[in-house]
Amino acid sequence: MTAGVGQLIQNTDYNSIRSIVDSVMGTNATGYGQALLSSDTTAGSIITALQWFNLRTDLVKARQHQVGSAVGSTSATDGRNLVVPTSGATITEALRNQFALFANTVDSNRTSIDIDNVGGQYSSEGLTTGSQTSAWNGTITHTVTITGATSGSGSSDNLKYFFNAGGSFRVSANITSGSSKNNTWSLMFTQMGEFVMNYTQTTYTGASAIGSNIGFNDLTTSDQLIGQKNAPSGSYAENRYYIYARKSANSTQVILTIQFQDNDLGDPNFDENVTPTLNSIISQYRPSGSNVSVASPTAAGTGLS
Repeated sequence: MTAGVGQLIQNTDYNSIRSIVDSVMGTNATGYGQALLSSDTTAGSIITALQWFNLRTDLVKARQHQVGSAVGSTSATDGRNLVVPTSGATITEALRNQFALFANTVDSNRTSIDIDNVGGQYSSEGLTTGSQTSAWNGTITHTVTITGATSGSGSSDNLKYFFNAGGSFRVSANITSGSSKNNTWSLMFTQMGEFVMNYTQTTYTGASAIGSNIGFNDLTTSDQLIGQKNAPSGSYAENRYYIYARKSANSTQVILTIQFQDNDLGDPNFDENVTPTLNSIISQYRPSGSNVSVASPTAAGTGLS
């Protein structure tokens, strides 16, 4: 890079900034799968104010997706402001430097998404629910196949863009209370809250459960245990809730295997059934809005009646 005070801004100076935002916003291994307004410049051409303006638009969309709030237009180098180039304006070294620093901020926060939803950067959406409507005992399994969208933003790379842009899958359950055993399952589900799988880990929103350092990027074609909840001490302490995850060979599907293990053998004389209704719920936080929008995957489940 030849940029500096007293030097001409070269096409390589501009293109290096654009390559950073393209790696975050574009259709590549680490990107959000979005079409960019800006384009590379060629050697010997004059870089116009419009080209800088288009580059700013791409940078601002990425940053607003990450933080939710609007980007200002002052000269502050705080990652929250970016000067608006106008026709006839002088493109200075200070502006180039602000753009370069802003691009680096976007890059270092590439997997962030506005978590309080003030800016409307994601949508909370249901994917599928399975219900057990008859009494049961032993182990029942809810198998859910989540398939990336095949049209719109992302095509066959939909799931990759979904997680790159901060999306997550969310898994929870609830059950009708009543019997002591049902009440224990209900307490388990309340304690764990939702399990949340993002690109690099699976966490839980409740007070107690076990997550993992396994997210979408860590999935293989074999099942891995990504989350579990053990029953509290008492008559039904043997009962377990497990979530396993794997991906298809072409990474266009995530397969969740959710097990409800009623392992209690009776305390002391007989083991009563779990009574209906049990619901296994799969939902998502999908990157959406005017800055970044990734098409929704679809989901289908089997195993629960």
